Amino acid sequence: MARKHRFSIVVMLGAAVVAGFFALGRSVQLGAASKPASTAQVSARARSLDRLEAQLRHQLAALPKAAPKAQPVATRSGSPSVLYVRSTASPVSASHGDDAEHGDEGHGGALGEAGGDD
Repeated sequence: MARKHRFSIVVMLGAAVVAGFFALGRSVQLGAASKPASTAQVSARARSLDRLEAQLRHQLAALPKAAPKAQPVATRSGSPSVLYVRSTASPVSASHGDDAEHGDEGHGGALGEAGGDD
C-alpha cells in the first residue's frame, strides 16, 4: 500500500473518532438535561385519560344497536343444477409426435444404456 494511501486512511479514521466522541458528548449532555416527570404531572395526566375514557364509553353506549342479521333469501327450487359424472374410459395421453423422432439417436435410456454404433 502506498504511503499516501495509508496517510489518507489514518486521517479519515481520526476524523471518524473525533465525530464519534462529539456525538457521545452531545448524547450524554442531552440525557443529563432531561428531568423525570413528577407524580403530580403523572396523576393529572391519568385523570385526564380517565375522563376521556369515560366520554368514549358514554358515546359508545349512545350508539344505536346493530341491526338484526338478514335472513337468507330463498332460491327457486326449479333452478337447474349441474351433475358431473366421471367417464369410465381411461384418459388418453396426448402425443406431440416428437417421442418417436428422438428414439434412435443413441442418447441412452432410463437405465443409462448407451445406444448408437457399438
